Amino acid sequence: MPIILHERRLWSRAAYWPPSAAARASWTRLGPLGRDISLVLLVKVILLFLLWWAFFWDPAEPHSAVDPQLVAQRLLTANPAPETTHADR
Repeated sequence: MPIILHERRLWSRAAYWPPSAAARASWTRLGPLGRDISLVLLVKVILLFLLWWAFFWDPAEPHSAVDPQLVAQRLLTANPAPETTHADR
């Protein structure tokens, strides 16, 4: 018996476009306030993704790794940092 592998697509434009009558009906049922809130939330999610992509996607200096032993030594030392007062500026 031969084994047949089918390619499974997670997203197909043909499956979602044009929008179904039920999707259009639910969108119009929201009313103007619901549509406005939905659009604002969508824009916020897109902007958050763009900020993440711009600043956190790839480190600026990949070779600047921190040595775990050095971090442990700094965190576990018995000598706390000297406390300063506001008058010591």
